[in-house]
Amino acid sequence: MAKVGYIMAISQYDKLEEDRKWMNEFGCVRIVEENDENERNRPLWKQLMVALKRGDELVIPKFSNALRGSRELATFLEFCRVKVIRIISIHDKIDSNNIHLHEKSYQYNYDSKYNYVPLHMYNAYTCF
Repeated sequence: MAKVGYIMAISQYDKLEEDRKWMNEFGCVRIVEENDENERNRPLWKQLMVALKRGDELVIPKFSNALRGSRELATFLEFCRVKVIRIISIHDKIDSNNIHLHEKSYQYNYDSKYNYVPLHMYNAYTCF
């Protein structure tokens, strides 16, 4: 069960270093960074989806950084449900296993006025 991070490093994304640091502190054994030249085809994302194994944990900065559109999001969530892959979206404040991360590891990503929202709160995906 590996912890893997994925970042689409587009030129206007300004939290790249912060996300890298968060993923390293969380214990990601590998961080896949795709550059904006590959934004259309995303070969590294496709390779990562093939490489993920049952029980792995995938950390992304936010869903809008990794996925394009609601159809792709729905397919991704179903894929992760079937393969029992834990999804952690740093800036969306979502953890599909409803496990609150250690306060120290996300103190610079979460504003104290916002609550941590686990994925099971969303009715359509209560099976996570």
